[in-house]
Amino acid sequence: MAAPMAAEEQVRDWVEGYVRAWTTHSREDIAALFTPHAGYHERPDKTDRICREAITAGWLDRAPWQKGAPDHAGPGSADATASRQRRLVSSATLTRSV
Repeated sequence: MAAPMAAEEQVRDWVEGYVRAWTTHSREDIAALFTPHAGYHERPDKTDRICREAITAGWLDRAPWQKGAPDHAGPGSADATASRQRRLVSSATLTRSV
């Protein structure tokens, strides 16, 4: 049986995974960051996305905006807000899948 990974290693691995997901925009890389019932908070007072699938979809929906596409709705637009509201189903906490 392998020894448990140290907290510093876990954080390093998660950050490396985040950078990989940000760079590749791969559905699998994004989904690997979150547990099935994770919540994604873009602001401290609001849960924007609940569950791995909604987080992954939201991340992929925002990719053109993050890359600077002028015709894509940003996170504060009415379309983005409506899309976010459709994804909210329950509350959860952000955790890393192990």
